Amino acid sequence: MELHGSDSYCVSGAIAVGVYYLVTGSIKRDKSTLNRGGRALEILKERYARGEITKDQFLTMRKELE
Repeated sequence: MELHGSDSYCVSGAIAVGVYYLVTGSIKRDKSTLNRGGRALEILKERYARGEITKDQFLTMRKELE
């Protein structure tokens, strides 16, 4: 099956759009994962500063997050 004229442009465009969304979606997921990890570490530091957890608990949890 051969594509002619505007049909080939439509297929090429659809492929390009699909690749774009796959790539940008992957990047956004990676960033959100990093942000969640960073926020978790912030919360952990705050809990330690308030005295809610011991130093040993803090170190153990920090190691798991990193």
